Amino acid sequence: MKRLLLTLVFVLSCQLGHAQKTITVPMEKLPTGHYAVEATINNGQKTKFWIDTGANFTVIPERTAKKWNLPLSPLPSFLKSDPAMLSVQAVGMITVENFDIGDISYKMPVVVARKFFSKKSEGVLGVNTFVKGAVLFQWQKRKLTIFYPGSMTPDLIDAYEMRDSLIVPIRKEDDIHIYRVLVTSDNKEPYEMLIDTGSDKTMIPKKNQAGWDTTIVGKPRTYGMVSGQFRVQAALLHQMRLGTWEIKNLAIFLSEIESDLIIGLDVLTQSDLLIDFPAKKMYIKRPAKP
Repeated sequence: MKRLLLTLVFVLSCQLGHAQKTITVPMEKLPTGHYAVEATINNGQKTKFWIDTGANFTVIPERTAKKWNLPLSPLPSFLKSDPAMLSVQAVGMITVENFDIGDISYKMPVVVARKFFSKKSEGVLGVNTFVKGAVLFQWQKRKLTIFYPGSMTPDLIDAYEMRDSLIVPIRKEDDIHIYRVLVTSDNKEPYEMLIDTGSDKTMIPKKNQAGWDTTIVGKPRTYGMVSGQFRVQAALLHQMRLGTWEIKNLAIFLSEIESDLIIGLDVLTQSDLLIDFPAKKMYIKRPAKP
């Protein structure tokens, strides 16, 4: 998902079992290629959420908010002109007292948006859901495992067969829950790319094209994300390196708007992926296990 700049940091509180270290829930692969999980709202309504590590907050469209029938609060005045709020046409906020994913119950602040392009899910689950602990994506098994805060140990990493992984550092953006990883192309200048499960494609702004070894493919087209639609140009990225992992001849998009450099699901789903947010590490176990 296109980077959503927020000056307000959303803070989640969650009720955690002391003995339990992880919970695993099924993921559904949507027709768009994205992945979703089901959450239960206030011990009743079940809602499908698109998992988006490129979004630092959870957002729902107005149609979902109406189903929940919860009171809508106005956006704080300093957020009304925020680019993120403008891009999704935010109309207010609600607070969900019991936002349950498996056995974890969150008190979840949620932004309500008028502009929401996904019809395959009823909301976007932002990365702030996971940042107090770690999360494991097992794409082929369609499983999402959430690690409770403080539970990451070598034994637990071994239990999920992630010990012999490529480990790369990730960087948290100042003041917001956005995480980036360093990527290079043909030994050119390294770039930080947004780790974005909300984007099915790896994407580079056209202004950065000179730093990458690419070949244009076909004509420009319109591409849609949760926050809107914009023009992109298909291209072939001949080489990209993430740590010691070399990826060759990757089909990507060059975006015609001001946007982040995004590493999307086309790359991320090639591996089982464990992101330890407090330790600022990403474990990459290739290939993704069936």
